Amino acid sequence: MISEVSPLLPTTYDVAWTVVAVATLAFAVVALVSVARRASLMSSSAVALWCLLILVVPVVGPVMWFVAGKRARPATVS
Repeated sequence: MISEVSPLLPTTYDVAWTVVAVATLAFAVVALVSVARRASLMSSSAVALWCLLILVVPVVGPVMWFVAGKRARPATVS
């Protein structure tokens, strides 16, 4: 029997993985923009480490930034 599946239409898991990949990329971009907005309040090494963490560990890095990094109080210089 001949299958009625069109080779031009993606299967369900292809669509699901594409949605997961796009959502992960969007989450990382939002986290990087958030780091960039707070960059003036942090040291350059802290900004570099957060950006590296967000890029190297795509899901855990942005979650860590939104949970711990944004809440950290910037050091005041007196």
